[in-house]
Amino acid sequence: MKETITRSLTGILFLVVIILSLILHPYLYLAIFSLICVAGWFEFIGLFHSAGRYRLKIPGAILLIVTFIIIFFVLNGYLPSYFLLIPAISLIVMTIGDISEQTCTGSKGIPVYTAGFIYLGAGFSCLHCLAFQKGALEGYSPIWILYTFYLIWTYDTMAYVFGRLTGRHPLWARISPKKTWEGSIGGAVLAIILAIVLSRFNEELTIYEWIGLAILVVVFGTLGDLFESWLKRRGGIKDSGRLLPGHGGVLDRFDSLMLATPIVTLYLILLL
Repeated sequence: MKETITRSLTGILFLVVIILSLILHPYLYLAIFSLICVAGWFEFIGLFHSAGRYRLKIPGAILLIVTFIIIFFVLNGYLPSYFLLIPAISLIVMTIGDISEQTCTGSKGIPVYTAGFIYLGAGFSCLHCLAFQKGALEGYSPIWILYTFYLIWTYDTMAYVFGRLTGRHPLWARISPKKTWEGSIGGAVLAIILAIVLSRFNEELTIYEWIGLAILVVVFGTLGDLFESWLKRRGGIKDSGRLLPGHGGVLDRFDSLMLATPIVTLYLILLL
């Protein structure tokens, strides 16, 4: 009972902080998500601590946050596009770091710096693409980020509820034994219903395109969840961190987002 209360209170506070950061001001959004991005980086690197000491852990965090901020200002038109060379150079630095420290061999085939930089950089930076479709700070709109979050949160929450109530068949027992087909199907149905409801308030997409959006969120959100579960299982770790009591760490809360956001971004670019 105590765990449920802790989980609920943390979840509510988490949602309030995320939503307020998005709707109050673009710079508040940038600040909060920069911190989230860096926290996710340290958690990601922490999954591989047994493989050795990482000299690029802190420099990598700096390069990641600089990349996140630069993409924000390029997309809103405050910086010229050639500043994107900095993220490209950062990625090269990460790759060189993996080679020099042999993290790929030490981490069972995973290039830690490069994988973490792409995983977190692409996952979070695509939020900027959703926010700045008009390409100016005055045109900042968090609406598509919020829609994506609403669909992900609905799917994750209802998958958890249906899984606890009716779950019998594991989705992928070897990687995540607590995730079930019953939970995933129940969460998917509720996400699709929410998409249909949202289509009544936003007609930029047809009802079928909204349903397609929900399906993409469910499929790639699930893959993102399973990928993070695989990372934790191979590292023998239950949670990626302890930042959010009852929920784990940043990666535990944003794992679905990491793979879903780039796909949602491409989908909306094609349709809008």
